[in-house]
Parts: sequence; C-alpha cells; structure tokens
Amino acid sequence: IGVYSTFFLWYGLPFALINGLTHLVIDYFTSRFNSKMYAKGNHRAFWIGIGCDQAMHLTVLLWLAKHFLLAF
Repeated sequence: IGVYSTFFLWYGLPFALINGLTHLVIDYFTSRFNSKMYAKGNHRAFWIGIGCDQAMHLTVLLWLAKHFLLAF
C-alpha cells in the first residue's frame, strides 16, 4: 500500500493519504471475505467479492478525482 500510495503524492498529500487508507481498509475486509469463500469452495461468492473489491476501489478513485482534482 505504501509504494502504491507514493505514486499518488503527485496529486497532493490528502489525495494520497485518503486513497491509501481506504485501499488498506477495503483490502483488509475483502481479503478476509474472499479467503473464507475460497476455503469453503464457494467460488461464486469469491469472484463476486473480487468484483466488489474492484468496484469499491474504482468508486474511491472517482470520488477523489471529483473532489480533489476537479476532473468532472
């Protein structure tokens, strides 16, 4: 997460911190969910969890772009 967030410092410290912290929280919960689903053999729920993880990351980036970069 630390290396990932350093690339966003170009857009400002608040942008990088919010993105890094939300990335950490999202991955914390989705990795636990996905690990449990995979171990149970519930591959459908596993892939839905992967998709939700990606959707949440994209939502955060779009929100940050709108509020910090005025891209929209």
